[in-house]
Amino acid sequence: QNFDLVPGQDVQPSEFHYMPAHPNDTIVQSFLSAFLTTPNSLPLTIKGNSASSPFALLQPALSGVSLDTS
Repeated sequence: QNFDLVPGQDVQPSEFHYMPAHPNDTIVQSFLSAFLTTPNSLPLTIKGNSASSPFALLQPALSGVSLDTS
């Protein structure tokens, strides 16, 4: 499938892999509980950093990634 972004709202099929550094953190637990029990959309911000990729050439680009969902 092509990944074409156009101005405005873009809906892309995606997968969400949730791997918190500290699974027993209360913030992590509350997010996961809300995710599993609410029928509503949850706001989510995705931010990249230099550790987002093992490939040195991608690290600067992924450090600037910031996505908001609704």
